[in-house]
Amino acid sequence: MLPVSGRLRAVSTALGLGALLALVLWAARPVQAHAAFVRSDPPPNAQLPAHVHEVTIWFSEPLEPQFSEIQVLNSQGQRVDEGDSRVHEDDPTAMSVSLHTLPPGTYTVAWRNVSTVDGHALRGSFVFSFGDGVESGAGAARPDPAGGAGAGASAAEALARGLVLAGALALVGGLAFEFLLLRPVFFAPRRDGAVAHLGATLVRRSRRLLWIAAVVFAAASVWQLLLQTATVFGAPAGSVGWIQVDAVLSDSAWGQLWMVRGWLFLVAAAGLGMAASPVALEGELEEEDAISRLARFVALAVGLALLLTISLSSHAAAMGPLRAPALFSDYVHLLAAALWVGGLFHLALGARPLYREVQANGRRQLLQEVVNRFSTLALLSVGMLVITGLYSTWAQVTTAPALATPYGLTLLGKLALFLPMLALGALNLLRHAPRLRAEASAGRWLRRAVSAEALLGLAVLLAVGLLTSLEPARQAADREGLGQRRELTFQETVERTDISLAVEPALAGENRFVITLRDPQGRPVANADEVLLELAYLDTELGETSATAQATADGQYVAEDLLLSVAGEWQVGVLVRRPDAFDARAAFRFDVLAGAGPTLDASRGYILWGLELVLLGALFLGVALWRGGRRRQPALTGLGAIGLAAGLALVAGGPLLLEAQEASQRNPIPPTAQSVARGQALYADNCQSCHGPQAQGDGPLAETLERPPANLALHVPRHADAELLAVIGNGLPASPMPGFAGQLSEEEMWHLINYLRSLPDE
Repeated sequence: MLPVSGRLRAVSTALGLGALLALVLWAARPVQAHAAFVRSDPPPNAQLPAHVHEVTIWFSEPLEPQFSEIQVLNSQGQRVDEGDSRVHEDDPTAMSVSLHTLPPGTYTVAWRNVSTVDGHALRGSFVFSFGDGVESGAGAARPDPAGGAGAGASAAEALARGLVLAGALALVGGLAFEFLLLRPVFFAPRRDGAVAHLGATLVRRSRRLLWIAAVVFAAASVWQLLLQTATVFGAPAGSVGWIQVDAVLSDSAWGQLWMVRGWLFLVAAAGLGMAASPVALEGELEEEDAISRLARFVALAVGLALLLTISLSSHAAAMGPLRAPALFSDYVHLLAAALWVGGLFHLALGARPLYREVQANGRRQLLQEVVNRFSTLALLSVGMLVITGLYSTWAQVTTAPALATPYGLTLLGKLALFLPMLALGALNLLRHAPRLRAEASAGRWLRRAVSAEALLGLAVLLAVGLLTSLEPARQAADREGLGQRRELTFQETVERTDISLAVEPALAGENRFVITLRDPQGRPVANADEVLLELAYLDTELGETSATAQATADGQYVAEDLLLSVAGEWQVGVLVRRPDAFDARAAFRFDVLAGAGPTLDASRGYILWGLELVLLGALFLGVALWRGGRRRQPALTGLGAIGLAAGLALVAGGPLLLEAQEASQRNPIPPTAQSVARGQALYADNCQSCHGPQAQGDGPLAETLERPPANLALHVPRHADAELLAVIGNGLPASPMPGFAGQLSEEEMWHLINYLRSLPDE
């Protein structure tokens, strides 16, 4: 039977190998790329009244122009576009292609993209049709606009990313380990020669591990480049040649970032090569020359910049308005992992000679000093990992149901590996370290626990490599409808008519709209002449879609298969015309999510970033106080004060910074009956004398003006809400139209716009 120490080593090894095997098997599943389909013009499965001259698709991340394309095919599979597919210069998340003049029919839009952020590729397709009697995709399965897995998304990609990360963290963590622990402990001015000799041995062992990490990083980076090239060109990794590799390096943002990372690595490796290992001869340590000290410093500084290039190709770099806080959190997370996990690799490697020295010479105080210093570093790192990890989890997962996605499950697996690491670290800090002076066995247990902790750390890093290969959880959950309501219901009473609306399933695609009408006594209203639905997408001007709901039962009117194809906020207007009552109008708004993930609240994101900085500042100040206060820990105290002040400033001022950005392009006030009525009163007081009672430009003062007033019933539907607000507020140059910014509040102008949009365009 194995002794206790052997059982501990066997269990830790089995845990690590089991975790690695589970990761590889999990990574073998296809994964989704990250530049997900958001919306298109024309929308998927649309039946258009007339020919369109361009197809435009918007995605969730910027695209590589050289490797992204749209093709439009007719029913015979022939291309009918003009071959000018292009990514927009002013909006790299959008891609368009022009069309020839097409005959009526059904057409397939096939697209392929490569994300500039992480280099993942994705394909998808959808159909649209136009012409009388043509059904869009009728009788056949419709393509999925959201697309499928990227060609290169595999266990190989996940493993390559994990090895790149492990190599980088071991490299940076080892350099920091020498700066922050080995040299301060073993090469202090009053250390005796034997301690310096042991320190020189530990540095040499650490340097060997640094070179191994450098080789792993370099080899995994080249492997990752080949896999990326295969992904971009849709070919096996073994068949790609230099021409394809050169195209990826020169024509893609991912490739250019890879080259920057490569140059930084070469500089760091050169610095490491020039930094001579310390040598102790006859108990005396040779003094380090200035070039060697500078080389060590350059290697560490460049290594820190190398970590930044990893963050710039992560999910955090695709967070839009929250890119800055997301990148900050990701980089601090990587830095903390380098200090703790990367440092663990080097501590585990040096644990055996340290333990032998303690056994031979009884230098338990030296071992305790090493453990205390590393425990302080580990405590800071773990705190940083937890705090920044919470922010990243909010940004990439957002909702609890998203944990059921591959990304969410992998994140939970990473947490399952992290918790035993944390437990082992706590055991070292609270149990083994205090017993080092009194018990010889404590050092032996410490060495074994550190080795197990380092092995679990490697498994965690490979899990992180898999996470970076997976579609963010919030994005996948959105596309799959996880946690979303399958029905939305609304209710409003207008003109003595109770209007209830149910939208089923309230997800992107075809939906069923059910309107239930009742009178004040609760009786069904079955005599409506018309129940009209007006669908409008609010995030940009796409026009309105009208549909008439058909009576199916007493008081119930249904519109089937109405398409909500675009992610974002929608408005549904309901107009009820009855022979025995005034027309009743209601409007309801709701979000449709389709592949790009829930829209993150930027204001909340900056407030959470501020809270993150406050917590980081408090962590640094707390550790500084624990380790001796401001005088003994000035660096920790200074960083803590800066983090605390910056965090409080962001919590207080973050929303104000966002308010300074461009105002929303849509009317924030739904066109309810109350809003329309208020707008009508404002129109009568301020506009009717010129534009007339029906806004047709025939008011009593119209003939006295040099330039006739516009027919608002015709012009208003052609302009965006923000344009109308600007005209009402500022007036029109070289025309009699005055500005009302000094007479009407912004809210009143929005009510006025709601009234103008309710007018018939006849």
